[in-house]
Amino acid sequence: MATLTVRGPAEPADQPVALVDMAGVSDALGSLATGGHEAAGDGEIVIIASFETGDGDFCGEFEFGTMGDDIVVSVVCRTEDGW
Repeated sequence: MATLTVRGPAEPADQPVALVDMAGVSDALGSLATGGHEAAGDGEIVIIASFETGDGDFCGEFEFGTMGDDIVVSVVCRTEDGW
């Protein structure tokens, strides 16, 4: 998983990571279409985009946030081993 951008006042060392193993996140990545959103863990996940790599891996860009917290934007790719 690659973590990219956090929007908000967080310092670089304090940037949170949206983990795919967080309750509901992996399921949402596998079932929501681009633009879809739903509750996951203690926040909400929004699917921003999905794409396929040159190697044929399916990837998704998503936002995860909780009320009052920064929004974490992440990109993950699905391989034979999972997200």
